[in-house]
Amino acid sequence: MQSLVVFVRGVARQITGSVENATTSDVIQALAQADHYTGKFTLVVVDRTNQVEYFLRSVEVPFEVIRNLIAQRIEVHLEMKEVDPRAELVLPRSRSLSNVLGKQNPPGYVSNRLSTPEDNHIKPTQSEKNLPNINLESLNITRKDVENIILSQLKNIEEQKEDLARLSAEVTDKTDKEYLQLLRQRRNLRKTIEQLEESQWEKKRQIEEEKLDRLQTAIDAMAIALDNKMMELNDILRLQTQLTYQMKSLKQKDLF
Repeated sequence: MQSLVVFVRGVARQITGSVENATTSDVIQALAQADHYTGKFTLVVVDRTNQVEYFLRSVEVPFEVIRNLIAQRIEVHLEMKEVDPRAELVLPRSRSLSNVLGKQNPPGYVSNRLSTPEDNHIKPTQSEKNLPNINLESLNITRKDVENIILSQLKNIEEQKEDLARLSAEVTDKTDKEYLQLLRQRRNLRKTIEQLEESQWEKKRQIEEEKLDRLQTAIDAMAIALDNKMMELNDILRLQTQLTYQMKSLKQKDLF
């Protein structure tokens, strides 16, 4: 049976069952129900080696993402992080990993941080201090109407923040694929260099060159010896030809 390990508030939690098909939403719901958590959560793939975090979309399958990254020799782990609408909403510092599954992926880092307006966080600027006081009665607006307007605006801000966080994880771009490819190339190159260093490649190359030099010297000496033998053989053949000719001449003289 397959399992999935997710770190929740620093504690490793193991999920078993049909994790191969479980989406990000399924995993978050299972963990939240098991530990009785309430609120909004997001699932993050953390690559501590390269100090990068990838925010998974709700429809992505974490098990498949992790499996593909491990196959590419990228060491990562999953974390479930809480998104508190009353505090800072930290937008993804990196991109979605859906390209690992064969799709183009989001780029870009969203560096701005949005926070919910609260009284203790708001500091009036000089221009705000110089604003004139407005009499609500002169505008025919009750305090309740003003409060409703403020609440409505706060709700719109929260919705815009959620939309921005979602869009930042869904914007597609080819840079994610290139980034992961560069990571793999760097790891492969580093591994090759380490293997060459461990095997003392330079020393072995020198030894092989010395062997090659000795072999070439032996070949040259053999070629010279062969040339000498050929010269001796040619001399013998010439002498044999001369002797044969002299023998024929003597036989002809004897006949006459």
